[in-house]
Amino acid sequence: MPHISQEIDRSYRRTVELLITLSEAKSAPINSTLLQEGVAELYTQLLGLPVPQISIVSGLYELQSWHRWGNPINSLRIESLVHDKVVSPILDQAKLHFNRTQRQQLYDILSDQASQQHADHIRYYLHRQIPHAFSPDSLLSSMAFAELLAEQGSQPIPYHNYLKLLHSGTFQLYCWDRHVVALPHPHIKYNSSLQPHSSTGRAVRWADGSGLYYIHGQHMPEWIYADYQNVGYLSQFVNEQDHRTRTGILTLILEREGIATVKRFLQRAFKRAQFLDIYTE
Repeated sequence: MPHISQEIDRSYRRTVELLITLSEAKSAPINSTLLQEGVAELYTQLLGLPVPQISIVSGLYELQSWHRWGNPINSLRIESLVHDKVVSPILDQAKLHFNRTQRQQLYDILSDQASQQHADHIRYYLHRQIPHAFSPDSLLSSMAFAELLAEQGSQPIPYHNYLKLLHSGTFQLYCWDRHVVALPHPHIKYNSSLQPHSSTGRAVRWADGSGLYYIHGQHMPEWIYADYQNVGYLSQFVNEQDHRTRTGILTLILEREGIATVKRFLQRAFKRAQFLDIYTE
């Protein structure tokens, strides 16, 4: 068997290939065929339910109207079933090919790559606003591991059709007993650290015009953008109690107008320039 460093390098490349596939899917509509096949497997084989009616929304505005069915199936239930029936067999197969240290090295690298390249910040915020969303690509690192094991001659991975959800372009699934609503990947603007970020408008935008505002990975209220030119903006800054929002305002000013404007803004707000140190790059 090749040295572990070679295996890690191959795993890294495989993960990147999967990430590229998913990033390409973000700019395209959801593949309804892959979505239907993956959802059918999820419901009939994992949840033990009949195949549901599937609807695809274009963004958050349209998603709000689907709550007439009540609360979706608890996403923790789905994640638990997927882990037990899909992820665990993958990890069991890994024991046949790699020792514990090697498995941990491989899985850590795959997990790091998956988390760095995907919008965990966005999912966390959406989960707070609209609970029980299930993210198909939360299994990306395990699936990359499965790809590597397949090359080692392992047995076929169970629930293969379920994995088609990974490549369907689906960002979030909201599951009821008889209905599924699929939210596509949004267009996301990133900073150099792969955090959602934009100082000019929505960092996250769906096709229906809905979106979310982020500054270096921190969710921001819409008003700091909408009211930027308003006379009362300075007072809003002074009265703002959330440190992250104040920092976001200063970042907007910095990236739009430069550090000199930031300093003048703080001088006007606090009447002394030494308060500049509340902002750090």
